[in-house]
Amino acid sequence: MSHPLVARALADLGLRETAPNVVPGISDGDAWCSLWLCAKLRDCGIAVPDIAGARDLMIWLDAHGHDARHDAPRLPGDVCYWDRMRDGVRIGGHVSVYVEARPRKRGRFVAGNSGPRADRVALSVHPLARVTGAARVPG
Repeated sequence: MSHPLVARALADLGLRETAPNVVPGISDGDAWCSLWLCAKLRDCGIAVPDIAGARDLMIWLDAHGHDARHDAPRLPGDVCYWDRMRDGVRIGGHVSVYVEARPRKRGRFVAGNSGPRADRVALSVHPLARVTGAARVPG
């Protein structure tokens, strides 16, 4: 049986911006990966407020008992964080929901503010080593 967070996240595949960083009911101009994930967490019964920053969402989850060591094996439904880097410098962060393992120590993730133009809810595959933070939520 699928983790409820995975099921709710996958149900939004293809949800798109109507203008840059504008998603009705989610965001009116902020980068929205964490805002979208907050809405999905609330759908699963976790009383998280709207948090616009990926790192701030991870801090909130950790403070509210949803910690999972970043080096622990990933489970479907884990909220995963990684730094966005440019030329070796951290320029921000991104959060997603871990969906499943893929070959060669990679994982499939679903996230908002994602896709080829960072304008939709999309699936992506990344090396698990990129995950620098994770939170485990009840399923």
